[in-house]
Amino acid sequence: MTKILVTGATGFVGANLVHRLVAKKADVYCMVRPKSDMWRLKGVLGRLAVHKADLADARAVKRVVRNVRPDVVYHAAAHGLFLKQEEAEQMAASNVLGTVNLLEALHHTGTVRRIVNIGSFAEYNPDELYISENSPLCPSNAYGASKASQSFFAQYYARCYKMPIVIMRPTLIYGPYEEARRLVPASILAQLRVVPLKLSSPKPRKDFLFIEDALDAFELAVRRDIAPGEIFNIGLGKEYSIQEVVSAIQHCTKVSVPLQWGLLEGRPWDSPQKHTYDISKAKRLLGWRPSHTLEDGLLKTIRWFKKYHALYP
Repeated sequence: MTKILVTGATGFVGANLVHRLVAKKADVYCMVRPKSDMWRLKGVLGRLAVHKADLADARAVKRVVRNVRPDVVYHAAAHGLFLKQEEAEQMAASNVLGTVNLLEALHHTGTVRRIVNIGSFAEYNPDELYISENSPLCPSNAYGASKASQSFFAQYYARCYKMPIVIMRPTLIYGPYEEARRLVPASILAQLRVVPLKLSSPKPRKDFLFIEDALDAFELAVRRDIAPGEIFNIGLGKEYSIQEVVSAIQHCTKVSVPLQWGLLEGRPWDSPQKHTYDISKAKRLLGWRPSHTLEDGLLKTIRWFKKYHALYP
């Protein structure tokens, strides 16, 4: 049976991936930080193996990899999405050094047949109007810089050691278990609880990708015969403004709470410009395309939050 190791399993993306794999009765192993909050995994803990190790601790990572001897690795661990951008040292330790430690351990163990490195659209220049996998990496914040560095190391190990690494760069993923401070869950919870919603600017435009579509792409990256080091952009392929997303959530919930624009600080890298995030390579080589419209994904997410909103105090 294929052994699957997931890093970052207690996070939003990692937890959704673990839930899907467990539902398929896969042989799942999770690498989590010793002090991680396991709330997203409470319903499935009895159906997987948990190994505690900080990715920045090379010895601990080697021990886990040596014990598990995984066939497939999903590297979903990410540090810095909700921290102040000046905390670059912690991001570098987890996202960059942690990735090197993981790849070193996997290289020496020699059992892995696919590594899916989950990067980010934040690696690109937000001022670029057309973004493909060939676009230069020019991140505008510390998180993007750490993920771009992660990508470079992944490509280095793929090129020099022929390690079977695929790099995925998703746009803004949303769905069940997302952090409450993010736009989609914050907006949904405000509508469900009928409280005013504090927002920054209505103008920035983003490509919003539903979690189920992202997971489909990650799994296809394992199944397809892809050359080491290949990069795939994945997204909806269409942008929406913050105002359009909030309005869509109000339409789906049939609730319209007061919107308090300008009460949250905006981010300098957010742009009202219209971008084209090219996902044609993923369509061509992975046979992947998003199966959910924005409204489809929001409706599923809203149904989940209605059932589990008590998880969010």
